[in-house]
Amino acid sequence: MSKNIFKDFSFSPLRILMCLAIFFVVLYPYTVSIDNYIYLSTAVKYLTLLFAVFVFFSAYCLGYKRIGKLKSSIKLNGTEAIMAVIGFYITVNNYEIKHGSFYYVITFWSIWLMMVIGKSLNGWQNELYILIQIFTMFYAVMTIITFISPTFYFKFVLPLFDIESQKQLIKAYQNGFMAGFTDHYSTNGMYLSIGLGVFASKFLNNFKSFKNIVCTIIMLGALLLTGKRGPLLFSVIAIVFVYYFFKADKPKGRILKIISLILIGVVALLIASIWIPQLLNVVNRFFSESDSGDVTAGRGPLYALAYSLFLEKPIFGHGWGSYPSYYYENLGKYMTVYKYRHAHNIYLQLLCEVGIVGFVLYVAFFLYNLFNTIILFKEYRKDEKYFPQSAENIMPFCLFVQLFFILYGMTGNPLYDVAMLFPYYFSIMYIDYYKENMINISNLNRLFKTLRKKELL
Repeated sequence: MSKNIFKDFSFSPLRILMCLAIFFVVLYPYTVSIDNYIYLSTAVKYLTLLFAVFVFFSAYCLGYKRIGKLKSSIKLNGTEAIMAVIGFYITVNNYEIKHGSFYYVITFWSIWLMMVIGKSLNGWQNELYILIQIFTMFYAVMTIITFISPTFYFKFVLPLFDIESQKQLIKAYQNGFMAGFTDHYSTNGMYLSIGLGVFASKFLNNFKSFKNIVCTIIMLGALLLTGKRGPLLFSVIAIVFVYYFFKADKPKGRILKIISLILIGVVALLIASIWIPQLLNVVNRFFSESDSGDVTAGRGPLYALAYSLFLEKPIFGHGWGSYPSYYYENLGKYMTVYKYRHAHNIYLQLLCEVGIVGFVLYVAFFLYNLFNTIILFKEYRKDEKYFPQSAENIMPFCLFVQLFFILYGMTGNPLYDVAMLFPYYFSIMYIDYYKENMINISNLNRLFKTLRKKELL
């Protein structure tokens, strides 16, 4: 295992700064709907992220007695190297930068620096995981409260947003799609999907815990109330796969158990819908879209535009962040709402914006991380390697996020929405950390044997 270079700062100013840095990193994606109330300006929002990077770097430097060791210790692994190549490519081939926006690039490189440094730091893993639980549970509770009390929603929550958003939120609420404390039920769906992954992972580790059962049910119920089909479907698929690999140490009968759990879940949902019919809104949307003959929910023109733009510049694309502007010129300016939109398929949008070159880089990045996560998770479940204690709940959560992100990318915008992008990068940070701080059990056994021999001598 790599030497833990981060000293114990439990009661020091640096430790307090580390906690504050982690808080800012989580606050960034989990307040996108109300960031105008949180930050004085967009510049301040960026500065909080850069502050977190500075604190990470300071903690890293202070973990060494000599600064000379710092230079020789920074080594990029495969994940970080691929991400650096992607970062360089989208920085150079960037439509947003040409038009004065540095939002995505600042976010990307900040996360990359924290990833590189974070794998050699201790003291951020549990704090980050706890904050994700707190924020996602807040959004789940607010979803349920606003569903139960329309008066509370229309009097206290709805006025927080701009007039145009209010119109769309009222329409969504009347159709039974709960946005909760966000400005769109899609954002709420992403928050709740991550929350479901968090608490389902804890439930897998301790299915007898009443708290884990209740929290998982709350998350699932809130997600159903959003009416979001993609987040629900892909969350369930991801959880099924996590359970499959979770049982890697006891593979016998796991397929049958998965089928049984799905059937029990369906029956429980049908029974619950007797008292809360809105829980079936998401199911009803599947059937209504199927009957209408448009399973894309009106996204066909978005897909067609992305593909036609890709054909214009297939190798390098039109530049990162260009799709919303082309959407406006071709479709959006004729719309009354949503004049700037993403393609709702990150793979098509990647082909459009960064061409085949960027598409290959990103897909390689997604699959490389997923492969690493699966291998590491299986090794953990089979006790082939010794991991830090925090891996118990966090490892299955990381696998959930990796799977959900890749699947949701087919119908959503997880690569462009920070509500989903940050949790994805968090999962990669965790995997990087565990790869750096695990011990091969066989090596550990050899060490014990050597120590025993020395004692005998």
